[in-house]
Amino acid sequence: MTAQTEQHTGVQSDPGETYVRLLDAHVHRLWLLAAVLYLCGDILTTLIGIRQTPLQEVGPLPRYLVDQFGADWLVGVKLLTFGGFLALWYSLPRPVSVGVPLGLVVAGGGATLWNTVLLVVVVV
Repeated sequence: MTAQTEQHTGVQSDPGETYVRLLDAHVHRLWLLAAVLYLCGDILTTLIGIRQTPLQEVGPLPRYLVDQFGADWLVGVKLLTFGGFLALWYSLPRPVSVGVPLGLVVAGGGATLWNTVLLVVVVV
């Protein structure tokens, strides 16, 4: 159908726009995946690493805060930042706002994967 549209109108569709609209149609699933990876996955693997292995937080500010206040503060900070991203998503126009949960999926997935690899290396 796209080839016919291009042939009749002479206008090519933008594949980037097509992907953005496709992601926007599934934005609630992206938010669920963001919650699983950014909140649950990253928090769980970070807390396990800090509490049960010799691993430490590497970021200077998070490491200082963990040293001063303990690892439990990470849960509150993650929840607050997740809420901030949710507010940002709500304030941006659609469909470009889909980049917010997509970014959290990528960041949360990357952090969870990295933490899991470190846990496997340290435990094995």
